Amino acid sequence: MLRSSPRTHSRPTYVFQIYASWCAQNPSKARVVAVCEPRPYRLAKVADESDVSQDLRFSDWKPLAALGRKIADAVVIAILDGEHAECVEVFAKLGYAILCEKVNHERDLE
Repeated sequence: MLRSSPRTHSRPTYVFQIYASWCAQNPSKARVVAVCEPRPYRLAKVADESDVSQDLRFSDWKPLAALGRKIADAVVIAILDGEHAECVEVFAKLGYAILCEKVNHERDLE
């Protein structure tokens, strides 16, 4: 189980930052190899901290999926609720293990 530390400041902690931080603290168990994030400053922050190469930084998940091959063992899907189903389906077909955050729509569970 991953837990974020208690909030001691007003800046929010984003889900991907929690996982990336855990990976950085446990490099023998996991590492971040790609980042998909629409906000450029957050993309750069996490990708830089995780030493993700420039060619594996994406502003959307679809170009990563379009590579058509696995580049990791698993993906963490932490996107807007309405996009879960499509994203999970695409990465499942590519053979990824999937950790999907916040699945809370019945259509996403079908």
